[in-house]
Amino acid sequence: YYHAGLPENSNDTIVEKTGKYNNGICDGVWEYYHSNGQLKEKGEFINGLKEGEWKSYHSNGELHETGKYLKNQKEGEWKSFYDNKQLNVISKYSNGYRDGEWKSFYENGELQRIGTYKAIKIEYSPISYSMRELIDGEWFEYYENGQLKSFESYKIAPVYADYEEDGPDEYVSFRTGIWLKYYEDGALREKTPYYFDENKKIYPEGGGDVYLGNYETISYYQNRNIKEIQNYKEGLVYGPFETYYENGQLMKKGSFSEDLEQDGLWVEYYENGQLKEKGTYKEGEWIGVWEWYYENRMLEKRETMDSKYKNNSVTYEEFFKNGQVKFKTQYNKKVGFTSYEYYENGQLKQKSINKKDGKKDGIGEYYDENGKLIKKETYKDGVLIKTE
Repeated sequence: YYHAGLPENSNDTIVEKTGKYNNGICDGVWEYYHSNGQLKEKGEFINGLKEGEWKSYHSNGELHETGKYLKNQKEGEWKSFYDNKQLNVISKYSNGYRDGEWKSFYENGELQRIGTYKAIKIEYSPISYSMRELIDGEWFEYYENGQLKSFESYKIAPVYADYEEDGPDEYVSFRTGIWLKYYEDGALREKTPYYFDENKKIYPEGGGDVYLGNYETISYYQNRNIKEIQNYKEGLVYGPFETYYENGQLMKKGSFSEDLEQDGLWVEYYENGQLKEKGTYKEGEWIGVWEWYYENRMLEKRETMDSKYKNNSVTYEEFFKNGQVKFKTQYNKKVGFTSYEYYENGQLKQKSINKKDGKKDGIGEYYDENGKLIKKETYKDGVLIKTE
């Protein structure tokens, strides 16, 4: 027999584990203990392998898990419990893999989640194989008050390594059908219809979800107003996109290209419905004229992009809420950027010239609110040369 615990010179007599060895391997009944002396786990070994019923316990002595082993692998029904004796999980195993119905429960006894696992054997040759534990079929999840939280549906399908007619190299759980998510009061939170073509032979290029087809996801606020609409193509973001405020007003709309880049006209609004921002993307880059607005409908900023320089503006303007120009900069290939700053009464406040690298170059002028010149500065390659 083997009896392991604390060193001999210790005053404590807590046992860690006890059992019997036969020719150097575990044999017969073994017991394991928590540091407080409570039984932690108990079961039988046959020729070094776990066999038959095994039980584990919480440190307070309550049953934690029970089930059977077959040649060291979990087999059949297994149950786990909270330390208050309430059932936690019921699952079924085959050769150590979950296979069949799976249920979990809240500590108050209410059902939390239910669905099915499937153990898949992938044979590579008569003597070589691997196992996969995959989710399959319909899955339901509930709130602690019993309300449905989500519904999901899966389909297991083979994935082939190449275009030869050999057996599958892998199996994958693909999303299929209409997926639903709910708020705790029962209001719909999100709806996504997934499409999976069972007749399409799957190859690994691009990864799993690219085979999910075209679909539209709609999410909702708890007041049942639409929150977001997003389209997908072959499992990737594509096409029109819209988001909404909780009051139902459109917040933003635009579209994505097949390369997952923002494309075409994008518009954003204030919560009261007034235009906030608009502009156009091409291959994920700003092009043309972009405009931003105050909530009083007055133009706040405007930027015109140079088609020859990605995300480089030819002109950039800022405005006061009364419509007067606040700041303006213009791009010229020879001199770089020339900037103008104005007072709210429309009088020029400052004029400066910068090179492309951002260094000041040339003559900068400064004026008071009445339009009187108060200072001149001359720069060369970012260095102040003269002040007048």
